[in-house]
Amino acid sequence: MAESPEINIEQLLSDLESQKQLYSEMIGISTKMLDGLRSGDSDAAARALEAKQEILKSLDVLEARLGPVRAEWRKISEGLPDADRERVNKMMRGVQEVLGKLIETENEAQKEIQERRNQVADKLRGTRSKKNVNRAYGQPKPDSTRFLDEEA
Repeated sequence: MAESPEINIEQLLSDLESQKQLYSEMIGISTKMLDGLRSGDSDAAARALEAKQEILKSLDVLEARLGPVRAEWRKISEGLPDADRERVNKMMRGVQEVLGKLIETENEAQKEIQERRNQVADKLRGTRSKKNVNRAYGQPKPDSTRFLDEEA
């Protein structure tokens, strides 16, 4: 049977708190991105996306440390004192709550992006349609000989 990873409870709690904080920051950034999308400020949305990328890098580092503990949490938690187990479980619930809010915000942003995409597609179809109508019913092309200087 595989050994459970050794854990330092204080480090684990610190990592979980950092993860929770980063997810909270992501909510704020996602909200700014959503506001930018709704107001048509693509620069604000792009800046928010860049900020999210930086946070994701930090989350990757934390996940590398937390992943093995999370995978073996049931085994690990059985060997912990009740007080430590409860502290970690409470922090994990807090992380899950913030992550749930982040997912809601991200889903909203995704819907907004889809809506904007559909609006642009509709405009493009309308433009193409108008162009076709103009071609079909537009002015006849001018006679190219109209401006020739004809002297007898």
